[in-house]
Amino acid sequence: IMPPFRFLESLSANAYPRIMQSTTDSPNVIALPPFIFLGGLLVGFAIDWFLPKPFIPEAYDLPLGLVVIALGIFLIAWQRSALLMEDGIDVRKTPTAIVSALPYSMSRNPMYLGMTLILLGFAIWLNSLWILSMLVFVHFVLHYGGVAREEAYLEKKFGKTYLDYKKKVRRWL
Repeated sequence: IMPPFRFLESLSANAYPRIMQSTTDSPNVIALPPFIFLGGLLVGFAIDWFLPKPFIPEAYDLPLGLVVIALGIFLIAWQRSALLMEDGIDVRKTPTAIVSALPYSMSRNPMYLGMTLILLGFAIWLNSLWILSMLVFVHFVLHYGGVAREEAYLEKKFGKTYLDYKKKVRRWL
């Protein structure tokens, strides 16, 4: 049986080598964005569990929330298919090109936009002001710990190509 500290050491060394370890060809984001959004959802849900705080009338929460969640899932699936059509680009690996096909021609961050819609949808569906308020925190962490680092990295890696793309396409919408 492996001692607990050896097990944790093996996880950090082997399971997440490209994500958490600093490399020269990486944006070195603080955490994977899906985990940032999931963390916001879980914290908001936990606060709401102990101190419920609704923000919309009950009659409108379920259908609207599910529609917003579905839109977020659709946007994430759409951006994933756009990456697959671009020679199978994998967001977990070092980028080899700037993708500008739909939905990347409308937003530089369609995956993050989709995750935002999902978090917003849960806030509406569960009628939770706390989950809604987590959007502010999540976007603060995402911007400074992820998007800003990614954009600086892409400017350094792709230079004028990425700068031209930034001029044409907004960060969010």
